[in-house]
Amino acid sequence: MELIQITEKDLIHLFETFGKMSENKKTTENYEKVMQNCINLWSIDNEFITIENDKEDQLCATYPSRILIPLGKNLPDESRKQAKKLDKEKIRNLIETSRFARCRKRFPIPFLYYNNKFFCRSSTVSTDQLMNEEQKKNNLLEKAINADVELLEMFGVKSVLNFMLEKSRQKGSDYSGGSELTAPKKPYHHFHLIATPYPGVKFFINYKLNKSDAKGIHYKWENSRNDAELMIPEPIKKLPSLIPISFDEYQKWEINLLSKNYLKMMLATLICDDFKGGFLFHCLSGWDRTPQFVCLCRASLWADGVIHKSLSPEQFLYFVVGYDWFLFNHQLAYRMEIHAEIFSYCFYFMQFIENDELSIFTLDPSIKRVDQNQRKEKLVALREKFFELYHPVVDPLINFQKDVSKYL
Repeated sequence: MELIQITEKDLIHLFETFGKMSENKKTTENYEKVMQNCINLWSIDNEFITIENDKEDQLCATYPSRILIPLGKNLPDESRKQAKKLDKEKIRNLIETSRFARCRKRFPIPFLYYNNKFFCRSSTVSTDQLMNEEQKKNNLLEKAINADVELLEMFGVKSVLNFMLEKSRQKGSDYSGGSELTAPKKPYHHFHLIATPYPGVKFFINYKLNKSDAKGIHYKWENSRNDAELMIPEPIKKLPSLIPISFDEYQKWEINLLSKNYLKMMLATLICDDFKGGFLFHCLSGWDRTPQFVCLCRASLWADGVIHKSLSPEQFLYFVVGYDWFLFNHQLAYRMEIHAEIFSYCFYFMQFIENDELSIFTLDPSIKRVDQNQRKEKLVALREKFFELYHPVVDPLINFQKDVSKYL
């Protein structure tokens, strides 16, 4: 496919659209332009299945109007055979039922296909507390969870990674979330369940109040609601690149080290041939912590030259901001109003992964290097372009709250 050019004007338009849109309005011309540009950018290095999610055929109100399931490109025969097994109609039929198993109906969907594995994103498992009596009588949640398990198995998912701080969470009549660990009848028992507790979006007010610098900032783990505990399977801890990390000390780590060690663990596991199957990443709603680590995983692999190989820093920036964050409904305007800038933190944090420590060629020396010494150059260009445009374009659009102490 012919390369699509992304200009500074295109990036400014994207940031303006993101900053102005308080909810996912899929019918606007600006939304459609972002959607189409992201499709064109992904098409350069990927084939994919498209699941329609427009107003007339909507599966999830807060997912993109067209959901893309990547299949890779120029794959070896065995990989192509595996990817082509996916049946678009069967996927959609499963989603029709399975979406009720997840908070806000944000069902598992692949965001990356690499090393013969699908890497997926979603929200957490729902509970029946918000269902009406008829839905409970008809066992809707149980049927949905069974379909959710089948959908994960269709994508070859073997491991589920959960960023939540709580084992369960309810917020009024808005949502009610549990986890794979707390689901009734233990339908997820055959998956590798990984718990990596990570601060929620409002923690990042501290980053903003500290002049957009997170160095030395720690999360206060003593909050009584924080009942989730770190849970990483021993085979992962014993991967050679992870042995030096004392994961049991995670509550002592400042936020940058916590982010770095979690990301290192994810990348090491994703590329490990001995750890079979794909992954699902999720937090509570799947639109704050989840896109942060989706974006960081994607950026690290892109900087290594193994995915999105044809994309320049400007093109890649447009794609990750547009697809991973905006189209999956990160609520940027509200987050910025209360200074909860996890979105900005994601790009700030990239300075700590510029060296080769988190490169897949370091994590697994058996992988042949394909992009000599360009990792740092690409990540620096990505981060600098983000901050060159982000605050000058978006800040004037936001009605910042002066007192955010009630959110801390």
